Amino acid sequence: MIPSTNLTEQQLQRQSFGTTFITRASRAKGATDHIIFMRITVDKERLEFSTKFAVDPKNWHPGKGRVKGTGTKAKAINDSLDNLEAEARSTFNELMIREKVVLVEKVRDVLLGTSQRKYGLIDQCVAHLAMMRERHGRGYSPASTAVYQTTFNHLRTFVRLEYDRDEIFLKELDFSFVERFEHFLLTHVKVSINCIAKHMQRLRVVLNLCMKREILHRDPMALYKIKTERVEICYLTEDELERVMKKRLHSQRVARVRDTFLFACFTGFSYSDIRDLTACKIQKGPDGEPWLFATRQKTGIPCNVPLLPPALALAKRYANDEVCKKKGQVVPVLSNQKLNNYLKEIADLCDIQKNITMHVGRHTFATTVCLSQGVPIETVSKMLGHTNLKTTQIYAKVIEDKVARDMQAARNRFKGLAGEA
Repeated sequence: MIPSTNLTEQQLQRQSFGTTFITRASRAKGATDHIIFMRITVDKERLEFSTKFAVDPKNWHPGKGRVKGTGTKAKAINDSLDNLEAEARSTFNELMIREKVVLVEKVRDVLLGTSQRKYGLIDQCVAHLAMMRERHGRGYSPASTAVYQTTFNHLRTFVRLEYDRDEIFLKELDFSFVERFEHFLLTHVKVSINCIAKHMQRLRVVLNLCMKREILHRDPMALYKIKTERVEICYLTEDELERVMKKRLHSQRVARVRDTFLFACFTGFSYSDIRDLTACKIQKGPDGEPWLFATRQKTGIPCNVPLLPPALALAKRYANDEVCKKKGQVVPVLSNQKLNNYLKEIADLCDIQKNITMHVGRHTFATTVCLSQGVPIETVSKMLGHTNLKTTQIYAKVIEDKVARDMQAARNRFKGLAGEA
């Protein structure tokens, strides 16, 4: 009989649990050894299952539920039974914490991994990708799906190389699996520490979903700590930004790329956000001035930005541009790869020793255009469409470093006068 799910807290605490080991004659023809069974009891409800161990009935101690003797074989079986008993108790305690009522069948299924054997990690990843694609534009974007696809491709390759098969069951996942996958990303794929962190975060998303669905009962990443390392934010200083703006470019194509980059510098929009931006997103804001009202393509978070004069001038410049009108864009946008290639050429022409990409424009908006000019970090965070202020604080740290460097000259200048004060 299944216990009522309306038990009180006090009644739940009284659930009893016990284990013992018994032997039964083997059904195999001619077999003389007995099979050792584990019996689990929860609130007088009990069931038994085979441990797969066999023992001569003369060597079995029914009272202790263990094999007699101190020989190598007896010790090995008894150690396994001890471990199984401890794991059963641990499983019951975990279920007590997580669920209202612990059923003896659930303890057995978790212990044996019966439910987990039905599910493979790769299958769960494929199912998660399918769900993401179905929800494009409703919480997920093609860009997000693409990075998850990359992670899952690496995971599939790792399983094939490490286990020589196409699937690994949830029951098999442990800390060692996670640790080896991290090592694979570092040595085989050869990506950075921060890139590994992103892959591990996506793996954790799938594992957490499996645990919520109760098809994975222990977190393989419970002891794993995602590691990151600080990366220097690349942005243009005020002088470098002015050089890019004023540089005479003889190629119209390069000039159009420069304008697209500058639009990023004065709006904080990423490449994908600028690519998807249409003229109708420019509207009168609460102050009566032109604003950009858009939603971040990556996160779906609104990022409404007042249009600064340089950005507004660029939008007006291309308002009647045939290419922009045909594509419905505010400024001309090539592929991200082509834009970044041309930006390297622009950096050389402007004598800027930095690897300029479209994303450097977003960093420049946050640092040089906003924070350096006294715009509060909370305001910058909102305009960038960040979901967490900590993300924006990376830029604030850059500004602090700049202040420290700028003040070093003054510190050296007045060092000799310290004793006279």
